[in-house]
Amino acid sequence: MVSTSRFNYAILGIATMWSVLIFILYSNSSASCSAETERLKMAVDRKDRFLELLRDQNDELKGKVSKLQDELQKYEAEKSAQENLYRIKRGYRTTEPNRK
Repeated sequence: MVSTSRFNYAILGIATMWSVLIFILYSNSSASCSAETERLKMAVDRKDRFLELLRDQNDELKGKVSKLQDELQKYEAEKSAQENLYRIKRGYRTTEPNRK
């Protein structure tokens, strides 16, 4: 009977040690998972802010491009009008090329 009691205490001690070991490992992995989760959340926030900045810059550049396209169209129309006026003053036809 004495040996079974010691055997039971040995099993209880081993089970307790395994429980403590598993708890420590779980606590460490849980803490590292929490830290990794926080780090990933911060990375996602930084990425979102960066994408927002890129969208803003893209919108600004689209606005500038459209302004430049409008100015180019005005310039081309003005240049065409000046060329036509020059041709009219010189006596050239504006619709058909000169044929002799």
